[in-house]
Amino acid sequence: MTEHMKLCDIPQICGEVEKWLKERYGEEEGTKLWEATSRQYNQYLEELPDYGGKKTSHALAIYGSIVIFSMYPLLPDHPPVEELQEPVTNLFMSGFIGSAYDKIIKIFYRKEVKLI
Repeated sequence: MTEHMKLCDIPQICGEVEKWLKERYGEEEGTKLWEATSRQYNQYLEELPDYGGKKTSHALAIYGSIVIFSMYPLLPDHPPVEELQEPVTNLFMSGFIGSAYDKIIKIFYRKEVKLI
């Protein structure tokens, strides 16, 4: 069995989520929400089956999604999912910008395509 990816293994995703929380809720509340998100993420990892850890090509999508699922129920204002569409899309698509896939994504990707 492989090890799950810890938060320190996905710093870009963690940094963007923490930044979003602080921008939306302020420094102090954002920090508290990030700490709670981290605890929830670690709790989920204890319950999840083996996804292959870093070895799977979908690791960032799998574990990044777990970060989002860990955060969402903790948000104090319970925003509609649609409000998270843009930050989540940007988070998961950012790795493709400037890559060989960039032109394909720009052709087929539309803001109205829902990831959540």
